[in-house]
Amino acid sequence: MLFADILPTAYEVGVLNGAVRPGDTVVIVGTGPIGLATVLTARLYSPLRVVAVDLALSRLEAAVRLGADAHVLAGDDPERLVLDLTGGQGADVAVEAVGVPESFELCTRMVRPGLDQVP
Repeated sequence: MLFADILPTAYEVGVLNGAVRPGDTVVIVGTGPIGLATVLTARLYSPLRVVAVDLALSRLEAAVRLGADAHVLAGDDPERLVLDLTGGQGADVAVEAVGVPESFELCTRMVRPGLDQVP
């Protein structure tokens, strides 16, 4: 299932549609199967950093094992972490991998103005 559905979805929808480029800061909200696959496939484009956001510490730890550079629990001010990591600029790409309005809104607050957010 991973190679037939989850991995291609994460790659096409998250990484290609998000136009991840070398040097980018990529934030992935939600580290379930799609979010974890997005962490893995985003690394193919040499972003400067990948930041994972989730409610579950165990999933964030899995994201780090797959290549996330930083992680934060959703309740621990992920916006502040992203601003701190980017010198106040925000992420170049934000990928919403949860599917609820609150996580979509969180992505809009973390991405740099005028840049890419991938639902």
